[in-house]
Amino acid sequence: MSRRFVLGNVAGGVRLRTARPGYDAGDPALDPRFLSFDSQWPNGFRLIGSGVAAVNSLPGGGWTPIPNATTVYRDIPAAGSGPDRVALAWGTYGAGSFPYVAPGSTSITPFNYARRYDQMNVILGDNYIRVPVEDMSSPTHGLYDGVTYFLFKVLASGVDPTPAAGNNAIFGNHPSRGPGLFIARRGADVRTCGDDDLILSTQKNHFQVAEIGQVATQYRDGFSKKDAFVTLSRSYPNYPPVVAFAAEPVSYSDGTFQQQLISAYWVSPNQLYFHTLFSTEHGHNIRFAVAASDPAYQGGVDAGSTLRCLAAPSIGFGVTKHNVHADAAGEWDWIFRADRMSLQFRGFGEVTTGRDTGIYTLPVASTSGLALVFYVMNQPGVGYIVGCGASSVNMFYDPSYAYKKWWAICTAAPNQYYWRRDGDAGLHVGGFAAVCNVADF
Repeated sequence: MSRRFVLGNVAGGVRLRTARPGYDAGDPALDPRFLSFDSQWPNGFRLIGSGVAAVNSLPGGGWTPIPNATTVYRDIPAAGSGPDRVALAWGTYGAGSFPYVAPGSTSITPFNYARRYDQMNVILGDNYIRVPVEDMSSPTHGLYDGVTYFLFKVLASGVDPTPAAGNNAIFGNHPSRGPGLFIARRGADVRTCGDDDLILSTQKNHFQVAEIGQVATQYRDGFSKKDAFVTLSRSYPNYPPVVAFAAEPVSYSDGTFQQQLISAYWVSPNQLYFHTLFSTEHGHNIRFAVAASDPAYQGGVDAGSTLRCLAAPSIGFGVTKHNVHADAAGEWDWIFRADRMSLQFRGFGEVTTGRDTGIYTLPVASTSGLALVFYVMNQPGVGYIVGCGASSVNMFYDPSYAYKKWWAICTAAPNQYYWRRDGDAGLHVGGFAAVCNVADF
């Protein structure tokens, strides 16, 4: 019989381990691809902040990297500094319509959508997340309506310290936090660690992915835009954020790539439309992941005694939002479920930025499709520029730098990334590439 979760001793250590349907979480030899969570992961993501904000409610300003071109940004307050953080962020719109050209047609017709997410690169500075809020697909370069984000704590060295034996998990009464489920990252003592070291807790939010996929865009007759529709395996009536990035095919003869700005539109609860801003004669592979987490949820302590944890065949093991009884929880009232994928870095390596433009090998290969990779680049005078799937200094440019001294990096294949730089632009940049487990899901 397959055990979907184990909370206890596995291979000599106390841990919470959950598996995908059909696999035994208690099997110490189980292929890691089939685990959806393990508190002993070497570098599991710890969610330390998330939110949804109106663009006009945030402080900000603008850079002018070249004459008559200003990058407009906003700053989100977020405690912390240094390279041990990564983030996901999107510029957002509510319901609207976009111009669409059907295959074989040259006529533009409006197509309605419920919500739109444009994934961003961000700068992680001292106690803030800096996001570009100018919609580059708009003819007037107007500002997004809102910003959605998740901020994570990771280990910039790649691997957590050796586990602290016996002090990784509490399921019951915590000495200072009260009753609940508390799982510390590997190497931290769950009895005394801070919130940032809790990888899972009934008192804070947790990030998971519900579904991933990959789709090739199509050239539309008579137009240079490329796009793709995807029908998902299930319905998402809350229209959650969507991680999405594109890469040119590896067969590009000159080794170059066009970093794409991807718009993900929810056209119905089970259908996404992806649209790329730029175009060449080549198609694009778009990798996407649908978030299973509510960015607006901030966690908290229950007002009274509430059944929050549930073991059931439909979900394996789950934890609800605070004050939500597990027997009454709806599809999106869960902060954690065994049938969704939590994130970890399973491969971690330095990006040697002094290299010439070209294709290079990722620290570990994805087992299915384009690798989901976070690129963290330390740009002197700017901060840590972070992107998922792709990153570039183009959107965050210090005006003291000479024009065209830029770099860009992009996932290109399950085991490769493109690095491109102009002149000596990359020589003063240091960074790393970290491959997520989510491509295994």
